[in-house]
Order: sequence, then structure tokens, then C-alpha cells
Amino acid sequence: IQVNIVGTERLLSLIKKRAVKNPKVFLAKTFYEKAIHAIPSFKNNPYVATKEASSRLAEMWSEDFKGATIFGTIYHAFGPDDHFLSVLSYAAKQLKDNKPAIFSSGTVLGDWLYITDAVVGILGAITASPAGLVSHWDIGSGTLTTVRELVEELQQISGRGGDNIVFD
Repeated sequence: IQVNIVGTERLLSLIKKRAVKNPKVFLAKTFYEKAIHAIPSFKNNPYVATKEASSRLAEMWSEDFKGATIFGTIYHAFGPDDHFLSVLSYAAKQLKDNKPAIFSSGTVLGDWLYITDAVVGILGAITASPAGLVSHWDIGSGTLTTVRELVEELQQISGRGGDNIVFD
């Protein structure tokens, strides 16, 4: 609540106070805001609920903002400095070391996007958005893939056998 809702309110207030002439503001959203209506269990998740609340707060704020507001939905961005336990880093290391990679069901969904591609998408959305209007962009392919599909593709690319990946 402090970060996602109160923090968003503070950020939006500061943006409005400091806005320059013809400002463009990019506000990131996660895929949870779209998925909360399709996946009922998300409504019971406090993290997802606070993401939805902060997005609604930003939508209301944008109605009175005098500049362009660009909402960009960013899915799972990854890059070379990811934490070693992130899904892709963990799977790649285990495959490289020829050790088993152990996962839960593998049903978690994501639209896996390399960080530089995410930045290119964000800059493109900012450039293409008309001044003074609200616009919505999907930064990514828009296709959700399960962790299982992602890891199995990584396994295929690496040429490692099927015994190295374990889903419970």
C-alpha cells in the first residue's frame, strides 16, 4: 500500500507541480491490471490489488492533467543483470552447469521481453503519443507464455536433455 498506492499518489502530485509546457508522462503498468478481470484469484492477492488501485488512481489523475499521459503495460522484462534466482537466469545457469532446474507447476504467465526492447518500446510510445491526450500501449508482444514453455524453449536452444528440468 505504501509503495504502490501512496507512492503513486505522491509521484503524480509531484509531476503535476513540476510539469513543464506540453509535458509527456509515461506511467508503467503491469500485466496484472489487465489479468485481474480474467483471473478471479488475482483479486485476492494484495500485491495485485494494490497495482490495480494505483493504476486506477493514475487513470483518474490523467483526466485533469494538461499534458500527454502514456500508460504502458510492461510484462516481464529481463536483462543481463537479473538476480541469479530469476526464472531465466536460474534456468540458464542450471542448464549450463548440467544440473537439475526445479520449478513449481510452471503455469505462471509472462510476456518475456529483453530490457533494451522494453526501453525501445517505451521511447516509441512516448514519441508516437499525441500531446495532451491519454494513450495506452502494450510494451511487449502481448502474448503470454507459461514459465514451462519458456524454460522448455531455453532447454531446446541450449541442447540439453529433458532430465535437467523438473516441474512439480
